[in-house]
Amino acid sequence: MKKRFIYSVVALIPIISLIIGIFIISEKWHNFAWKYRQTISMNTNKLIKLHNINSEFYEKTKLTVQIKTSNPNNPVFIHARDDGSDILFTSLSDRKRKLHHRIEKYINTEYEKELIAWVELPGLMKDHTYVFMYYGNNESGPRDDLSQQSIKEDNLTNSTDCIRIFQGFGEEESFTNIIFDQLKMYQVLNKSPEKKLSEDRFYISDTTNHRIQVFDAAGNFLFKWGRYGSGNGEFKNPQSIVIYENEVFISDRFNERIQVFDLKGNFKRKWGIEAVCNEKSCEDGTFDAPRGLEAYEGEIYVVDTFNHRIQVFDVNGKFKRKWGSFGKNNGGFNVPLGIQEYNNEIYVVDAYHYRIQVFDKTGKFIRKWGRFGCGDGEFDSPLQVTIYNDEVFVTDRNSHRIQVFDTDGNFLRKFGAYGSGKGYFKFPYGIALLNDKVYVADRKNHRIQILDRNGIWLETWGSLGNCYDKQMKPYKCNNGEFEQPLTIAILRGI
Repeated sequence: MKKRFIYSVVALIPIISLIIGIFIISEKWHNFAWKYRQTISMNTNKLIKLHNINSEFYEKTKLTVQIKTSNPNNPVFIHARDDGSDILFTSLSDRKRKLHHRIEKYINTEYEKELIAWVELPGLMKDHTYVFMYYGNNESGPRDDLSQQSIKEDNLTNSTDCIRIFQGFGEEESFTNIIFDQLKMYQVLNKSPEKKLSEDRFYISDTTNHRIQVFDAAGNFLFKWGRYGSGNGEFKNPQSIVIYENEVFISDRFNERIQVFDLKGNFKRKWGIEAVCNEKSCEDGTFDAPRGLEAYEGEIYVVDTFNHRIQVFDVNGKFKRKWGSFGKNNGGFNVPLGIQEYNNEIYVVDAYHYRIQVFDKTGKFIRKWGRFGCGDGEFDSPLQVTIYNDEVFVTDRNSHRIQVFDTDGNFLRKFGAYGSGKGYFKFPYGIALLNDKVYVADRKNHRIQILDRNGIWLETWGSLGNCYDKQMKPYKCNNGEFEQPLTIAILRGI
């Protein structure tokens, strides 16, 4: 009897060893995957495209990507099963092969929606791989044909009418953070890990959502940063953006300061405090609602709006000089807002004097134009100015239009009117130009409109989305949505 028991124990040793081995391997994979996993957020307009730099390494290695979405309008939550069991992943190289995945979190209620899945990426034999996410089953959602293809079947070739393809895009907080940082092997959409850019980026102040959103030239959301608050990297109504020497300078209006970030939105430094004033003047380096920003020859020009002056700093925030005060005389201001350098001259929008003033970089007055009204060359609260190929574009807010002048102030043309249709505006604010395209922050329509230089509508980015309720409690909003976008800064690619 004792011998039989010993034999049984011995016979179980290989099985126990196998179970322990599987457990150890599983735990090693789990820990390895956890260490290197990165976030990919869902966007219906793009594929998950992973680029393999060192294919020899990845032929023998498996890594895991975390795929996350919490968009309440995401069709995954409309059609897929509540437990996430009918979600699977494939690659472009082998659409019939299911990639191993784990549902880490799946919540689908009226008040909360979130999906987090891990997808095990196989060794990659080719230069690129695309990962597809499938969801739905033969009981969910409308179908375009009579196919009853179930997601549980291995052959997915003809399943796209029933099993919906959800294509994702590597978002993260920057292009290169999707790279496995320690390995430096993966990258999204062929973005180079070097500092040079392969395409233009558009930095937009999503003001009432207290964040900065960044897009590519096609209007695809890339990344974002910021939230409501007074800490480093937080905002209370971010206003103007200027990019200089690979740094992003942002006027943080109600925090009365300038914040500086790298191109990915990582906080670097700040300067400024609330205005300290006496009966005659305010202290240098203090602000009352800083708005417009410009960078020129190593200096940052700040429009100190309610102190009715321009302050100039070095890039580290050291005060250098100032000009302006409240008044209607040449060089005086009444709520200055926008500012732009062009051909060694500084153009300033003097909003409530309804004019544009031009100075040299020391603040010496050169010329001006404009007056109150709705006729050509007249303004009703001009806000921002930008110059492109010797043409001066001004957003005329309360007239809901853009006016164009030569650099001497001679009226050339105008476009826009009040409305929500294509080419119409509701209180336009920021403006930028690139490659003969005019980008306008259509503030109260909560969108960016793109037009040609004559005002012909080309396309629109964005729609209304509120990130906070009236008590400033976070509220669900989506990437690419805006609440009162204000300004646009363009970072040119190479």
